[in-house]
Amino acid sequence: MKFGLNSGRNRISFIDHIVLIFLVSSVFSARVSGITLNINSYGKQIPGIVVPLLVSLLHLILTLLCLTIITCIVVIYFSQKLKKVNNELRLKNEEIERTNISLERRTNELTEQKEKIARELSDSEKFYGMLIQSADDGISFYDKNWNLSFSNKAFYSIVGYDKESYDAFDPISLYHPDDKDIVLKE
Repeated sequence: MKFGLNSGRNRISFIDHIVLIFLVSSVFSARVSGITLNINSYGKQIPGIVVPLLVSLLHLILTLLCLTIITCIVVIYFSQKLKKVNNELRLKNEEIERTNISLERRTNELTEQKEKIARELSDSEKFYGMLIQSADDGISFYDKNWNLSFSNKAFYSIVGYDKESYDAFDPISLYHPDDKDIVLKE
């Protein structure tokens, strides 16, 4: 992960920044501790054991302060990153919701069209079924293997057989011998 100034090859990583801050804080801590060695209290010299304790305490305080600053910087950096990612996710989510609403609307339209077409087809099938059943002409439909798939009542009365008797024999035998060749070629 990189951040900082993006000037071509001179990119400084996040870890480099932390190390740099730690080094600066260590140098600052050493400078401050050097100054404290020369402090005396109201003209009296501070006992020798107190100075190293004070220096150690000062080092500890400065180190904790630097670590706190570094931690704050890290938290601020990642919270800004998280805020940016959350904003992008929110925008994508809104886009998905808009697309979903559009798809639901289109699905409803298609469902309505399908139901309308199904009603029209059903009405049409009923109408043509009534026409075929009420016709005085014999109407029959065969598949490619010469199996009877549909016929009306007039067909059976013209042929002279009822449905069970007609289904028992070969329909090609009903054709005139001159027409059998034409029927078999198709």
